[in-house]
Amino acid sequence: MLAGVLAGWPRTVDHGERTTDMGLDQYAHVRINKWNPHFYSFEWQKHSRLQQFMMELWYSKGNGEVFNCQELELDIDDINKLEEQVHNGYEDYHCPGGFFWGHQFQEEAAEEEKANDLDFIERAKQALQTEGSTVVYSCWY
Repeated sequence: MLAGVLAGWPRTVDHGERTTDMGLDQYAHVRINKWNPHFYSFEWQKHSRLQQFMMELWYSKGNGEVFNCQELELDIDDINKLEEQVHNGYEDYHCPGGFFWGHQFQEEAAEEEKANDLDFIERAKQALQTEGSTVVYSCWY
Protein backbone atom coordinates (compact mmCIF):
# COMPACT_ATOMS: atom_id res chain seq x y z
CA MET A 1 0.00 0.00 0.00
CA LEU A 2 1.18 3.43 -0.83
CA ALA A 3 -0.44 5.98 1.41
CA GLY A 4 0.19 9.27 3.01
CA VAL A 5 -0.09 12.95 2.74
CA LEU A 6 1.50 14.02 -0.52
CA ALA A 7 3.84 16.36 1.32
CA GLY A 8 5.88 13.25 2.02
CA TRP A 9 5.16 11.63 -1.33
CA PRO A 10 6.51 9.53 -2.85
CA ARG A 11 7.14 7.18 0.01
CA THR A 12 7.61 3.47 -0.10
CA VAL A 13 6.25 0.94 2.30
CA ASP A 14 7.63 -2.56 2.69
CA HIS A 15 4.79 -5.05 2.57
CA GLY A 16 6.84 -8.20 2.39
CA GLU A 17 5.53 -10.41 -0.37
CA ARG A 18 2.62 -8.15 -1.30
CA THR A 19 3.04 -6.02 -4.36
CA THR A 20 1.79 -2.51 -5.01
CA ASP A 21 2.62 -2.42 -8.73
CA MET A 22 -0.80 -2.47 -10.39
CA GLY A 23 -4.24 -2.14 -9.00
CA LEU A 24 -6.69 0.09 -7.26
CA ASP A 25 -5.42 3.65 -6.79
CA GLN A 26 -7.40 5.84 -4.38
CA TYR A 27 -7.26 9.56 -3.67
CA ALA A 28 -8.90 12.02 -1.31
CA HIS A 29 -8.63 15.78 -1.52
CA VAL A 30 -9.50 18.17 1.25
CA ARG A 31 -10.01 21.52 -0.46
CA ILE A 32 -10.12 24.45 1.93
CA ASN A 33 -11.31 27.31 -0.26
CA LYS A 34 -8.56 26.48 -2.74
CA TRP A 35 -6.41 23.53 -3.73
CA ASN A 36 -3.34 22.85 -1.59
CA PRO A 37 -1.80 19.54 -2.66
CA HIS A 38 1.08 19.66 -0.21
CA PHE A 39 -1.03 19.31 2.90
CA TYR A 40 -4.46 18.06 2.00
CA SER A 41 -4.15 15.26 -0.50
CA PHE A 42 -4.12 11.61 0.45
CA GLU A 43 -3.32 8.53 -1.57
CA TRP A 44 -3.93 4.86 -0.95
CA GLN A 45 -3.39 1.81 -3.05
CA LYS A 46 -5.30 -1.45 -2.71
CA HIS A 47 -7.17 -0.42 0.45
CA SER A 48 -10.13 -2.56 -0.52
CA ARG A 49 -12.29 -1.99 2.56
CA LEU A 50 -12.05 1.76 2.18
CA GLN A 51 -13.00 1.28 -1.46
CA GLN A 52 -15.96 -0.91 -0.52
CA PHE A 53 -17.17 1.77 1.91
CA MET A 54 -16.85 4.53 -0.68
CA MET A 55 -18.37 2.48 -3.48
CA GLU A 56 -21.44 1.63 -1.41
CA LEU A 57 -21.72 5.29 -0.38
CA TRP A 58 -21.50 6.31 -4.06
CA TYR A 59 -24.45 4.14 -5.04
CA SER A 60 -26.45 5.03 -1.91
CA LYS A 61 -26.35 8.67 -3.03
CA GLY A 62 -28.20 7.72 -6.20
CA ASN A 63 -25.28 7.58 -8.58
CA GLY A 64 -25.85 5.10 -11.39
CA GLU A 65 -22.57 5.36 -13.26
CA VAL A 66 -19.61 3.12 -12.57
CA PHE A 67 -17.64 4.61 -9.67
CA ASN A 68 -14.27 4.38 -11.46
CA CYS A 69 -12.69 7.81 -12.14
CA GLN A 70 -15.55 9.74 -10.51
CA GLU A 71 -15.42 12.24 -7.64
CA LEU A 72 -17.54 11.48 -4.61
CA GLU A 73 -18.14 14.56 -2.48
CA LEU A 74 -18.23 13.70 1.22
CA ASP A 75 -20.19 15.53 3.90
CA ILE A 76 -19.74 15.44 7.67
CA ASP A 77 -22.17 12.52 8.07
CA ASP A 78 -20.13 10.49 5.56
CA ILE A 79 -16.91 11.33 7.41
CA ASN A 80 -18.43 10.34 10.76
CA LYS A 81 -19.62 7.00 9.32
CA LEU A 82 -16.16 6.42 7.87
CA GLU A 83 -14.55 7.16 11.24
CA GLU A 84 -16.79 4.60 12.93
CA GLN A 85 -15.81 1.99 10.34
CA VAL A 86 -12.10 2.74 10.69
CA HIS A 87 -12.30 2.23 14.45
CA ASN A 88 -14.16 -1.05 13.89
CA GLY A 89 -11.80 -2.38 11.22
CA TYR A 90 -14.43 -1.75 8.52
CA GLU A 91 -16.37 -4.70 9.95
CA ASP A 92 -19.41 -3.83 7.81
CA TYR A 93 -17.42 -3.46 4.58
CA HIS A 94 -15.75 -6.66 3.45
CA CYS A 95 -14.61 -6.54 -0.14
CA PRO A 96 -15.70 -9.64 -2.07
CA GLY A 97 -13.08 -9.08 -4.75
CA GLY A 98 -12.16 -6.74 -7.50
CA PHE A 99 -9.54 -6.85 -10.18
CA PHE A 100 -6.24 -6.02 -8.43
CA TRP A 101 -8.06 -4.46 -5.44
CA GLY A 102 -6.03 -6.24 -2.78
CA HIS A 103 -9.01 -8.06 -1.31
CA GLN A 104 -6.70 -10.96 -0.42
CA PHE A 105 -5.08 -8.87 2.35
CA GLN A 106 -7.91 -6.48 3.22
CA GLU A 107 -7.74 -7.03 6.99
CA GLU A 108 -4.03 -6.25 7.04
CA ALA A 109 -4.56 -3.20 4.84
CA ALA A 110 -7.29 -1.84 7.12
CA GLU A 111 -4.94 -2.08 10.08
CA GLU A 112 -1.89 -0.72 8.23
CA GLU A 113 -3.83 2.25 6.87
CA LYS A 114 -5.68 3.09 10.10
CA ALA A 115 -3.43 6.01 11.08
CA ASN A 116 -3.61 7.46 7.56
CA ASP A 117 -7.38 7.02 7.46
CA LEU A 118 -7.73 8.83 10.79
CA ASP A 119 -5.45 11.64 9.63
CA PHE A 120 -7.63 12.09 6.55
CA ILE A 121 -10.78 12.07 8.72
CA GLU A 122 -9.38 14.70 11.07
CA ARG A 123 -8.37 17.02 8.22
CA ALA A 124 -11.72 16.46 6.48
CA LYS A 125 -13.63 17.38 9.66
CA GLN A 126 -11.59 20.55 10.07
CA ALA A 127 -12.13 21.52 6.45
CA LEU A 128 -15.86 20.93 6.53
CA GLN A 129 -16.14 23.56 9.28
CA THR A 130 -14.89 26.17 6.78
CA GLU A 131 -17.43 27.61 4.36
CA GLY A 132 -16.66 26.80 0.74
CA SER A 133 -14.49 23.79 1.52
CA THR A 134 -15.06 20.37 0.02
CA VAL A 135 -13.83 16.86 0.61
CA VAL A 136 -13.80 14.43 -2.30
CA TYR A 137 -12.75 10.82 -2.83
CA SER A 138 -11.94 9.24 -6.17
CA CYS A 139 -10.51 6.00 -7.40
CA TRP A 140 -8.99 4.52 -10.51
CA TYR A 141 -9.02 0.81 -11.27
